[in-house]
Amino acid sequence: MNRLFNRLSFLFLFIPACVFANQALSAIIYNESVNGELSGTIGSPTVIGTLDLGVNNVIGSTTSSPLDRDFWRITIPTGQRLSSVILRSYTTTDAGGGGFFSVFTGTLTAIPTNDAAGQSQLLGGTLVGFTAGRLQGDNVLDDLGVSAAAPNAQRFSGPLPAGTYTFWTQEATGNQTYNYEFNVTAVPEPSTIALVGLVVGAVALRKFRSRISRV
Repeated sequence: MNRLFNRLSFLFLFIPACVFANQALSAIIYNESVNGELSGTIGSPTVIGTLDLGVNNVIGSTTSSPLDRDFWRITIPTGQRLSSVILRSYTTTDAGGGGFFSVFTGTLTAIPTNDAAGQSQLLGGTLVGFTAGRLQGDNVLDDLGVSAAAPNAQRFSGPLPAGTYTFWTQEATGNQTYNYEFNVTAVPEPSTIALVGLVVGAVALRKFRSRISRV
């Protein structure tokens, strides 16, 4: 039993280390000041491309006068998922704060309005930079799913699975600068989940037997 426990413990430590090592990689980074202005046309977003495991930053800025919106498209490959979107940095000249941030699939030809028919094309939308949970350093992916700023959107929960997504950001009043950090992770395989469960079970069993032997 001790030999099995030791082997399982090694695997329990080794597998996460390998996973974390892969996730530490940085993939595509898009910076408007280096790569050029992001598209301001909803039907023709800038195609950033397929993201790899790890951290992927999209850095840009928008203005409200003249109105400048940013649209970009990313792809999450099969076997991976978008686990979080961190608002790594954000500034605005709008005293009230609240940069609009949204996500959708497919191609939209017009800006969705507040009516149900328009917003139903969005997966979700939120305002960032002015309230708890959506401040600099926060994960705003969960807020996108709740869709407080787009109540008629489709909504979602948890990480976004493999697929192609278009993101949209703008500031209604004032100017904004932003850095969104897209974190892509591997989807755990059933065999890995089962192995971790086996290790946890073995640890629990060993503790239980240790307690019994003391009685």
